[in-house]
Amino acid sequence: KRGIKTLVSFFNLKIVRKIKKNYPKAKIITCFNTFAHAENMREIMFGVKEIIDENGVFVFECQYLNDIYKKKILGTFFHEHMYHHSVTSLYNFFKSFDLDLFHVQKTNIQKGSIIGFVCKKNKFKISNDVRNFLKLEKKNGDNQFSKLTNFQKYILMQKKKSQSILKKFNKKIIGGYGAARSGPTLALNFGVAKYLRMLFDDHSLKKNKYTPLRGLFVHPTKKVLKYKPDVMVVLAYLHLKKILKKNIRYISNGGKFLSLYPEVILINKKNYKKFI
Repeated sequence: KRGIKTLVSFFNLKIVRKIKKNYPKAKIITCFNTFAHAENMREIMFGVKEIIDENGVFVFECQYLNDIYKKKILGTFFHEHMYHHSVTSLYNFFKSFDLDLFHVQKTNIQKGSIIGFVCKKNKFKISNDVRNFLKLEKKNGDNQFSKLTNFQKYILMQKKKSQSILKKFNKKIIGGYGAARSGPTLALNFGVAKYLRMLFDDHSLKKNKYTPLRGLFVHPTKKVLKYKPDVMVVLAYLHLKKILKKNIRYISNGGKFLSLYPEVILINKKNYKKFI
């Protein structure tokens, strides 16, 4: 509609052959919010190398492993990302294709991501930013397997904590706030799904419908004060501050929120102001 020729296809060697046949080589190729989802990364890079200009640049965005560890960003796994990258792993990956990761910059997309710039070998000078990332990751041990197992231990500890809190609300009404696509996976991984009786969300495609999470009904959030759950588990965890601000009346009347991220904590009228 806007005059941009669009090929509806996954990016693979088959579509690359079609592009090479019908279009000139690209000066810039972008890949945002898809790099971590792709299972066939090697095929993608073979394809990029085939259709990029000799002086062209491949620009991509992906979540950054250091931020995942530092900020405990468990949600990146729930979003079905196939890979979680460090600059070291990316640098070595592109090197295997005779490509240079010549520049990297941080961005706050999804709580912590990087934007990388890649060229054919020796076409651009490798920036100090790349070298600094490599040094920092080595110093922090980000590429050591022990860092991942420590993260796993942290998550298991939070899981025990969440279940310990919810057991105290046995036979009381427990709701879930947010019917996000990652919500069911979050609830199942933390062992809280079995406690939930209802969900609340205002998204037009979700409210007044049933969720895959145990077939629970999704109520509009205005009904929170009608049903008055004793506690609500925050499944839309990235929006905690906004959720608390919207439900101050519920909290003031004795309602509680169980936040799962970045650590499990019960929020009530005594402490909610610290989280707003």
